[in-house]
Amino acid sequence: AVTLVIAYDENGNRSVEPAEGVQGISVRLVAVGTNQVIASGFTNGEGFVRLETVTGEAVRLVVPYFGKYWNVSARSGESTFSLLLPPANQPGLIP
Repeated sequence: AVTLVIAYDENGNRSVEPAEGVQGISVRLVAVGTNQVIASGFTNGEGFVRLETVTGEAVRLVVPYFGKYWNVSARSGESTFSLLLPPANQPGLIP
């Protein structure tokens, strides 16, 4: 099992807080050797997703939208990761 939290660090304190979660981001577990998708899901309203699989292959947790990935150790049981997005200025006017 793998859990991931994706959050936008709105106040710049470098920690995940309630209401900073990013919803609807695609997350995948893929086999390292073949890039075959083993499990996938989307983050919920709190930016949280949990994926489970049973495999003997090396796997990688991938967040395609942000180009981020982590190798997952099969020996650790459940792995937990977080992706904290830095604060940024939003445009004043969106056409």
